[in-house]
Amino acid sequence: KPLVMVFLGPSGTGKTQLARLLASALHGGAPPDELIRDGRFVTFPMGQYKDEHAQHSLVGPPVGIEGEGALTAALAKHPDAVVLLDEFEKAHPQAIPDALLSGFEDNGAFKDAKKNLHVKANRAVFIINTNIGAAEVLAAADALRRDKIPGERLSRRDPVVEAVYNKIMQRLVRCDHE
Repeated sequence: KPLVMVFLGPSGTGKTQLARLLASALHGGAPPDELIRDGRFVTFPMGQYKDEHAQHSLVGPPVGIEGEGALTAALAKHPDAVVLLDEFEKAHPQAIPDALLSGFEDNGAFKDAKKNLHVKANRAVFIINTNIGAAEVLAAADALRRDKIPGERLSRRDPVVEAVYNKIMQRLVRCDHE
């Protein structure tokens, strides 16, 4: 199955730059701009998928409509691509479970909306950038600076991490019920 990472935090903290550097490291140190040109690092600004029907341009239109999804095409060309789903929280709520989560098969392949095109994605890396929980992350950072919390406490279950996790899960649950 593909590796999925979630980078969360406030705007301007380097989440996208970290994704670019990670892509470079995973592709033998190739410069990020080269990876972008070659299609081995692909960014999808999820704000473009606010509309319920816009998700079709990501994973392909439904049966009976011609076309190919941008994500499916990118993975078909480079199964080892690093895919950045930027500002994930801005996508239409149905785009997450319908288009993305249901697109993966048990063997790590990704299928388009028509379910007739299966592309290998088990070597791909998906990075989800989000600002969800940014306030909690900032508050935790302030507490760490202020209180100088010892490192051994940081490795334990943290209420801030749990709060961010709960916010993400609430959004995904809302998607299922809308």
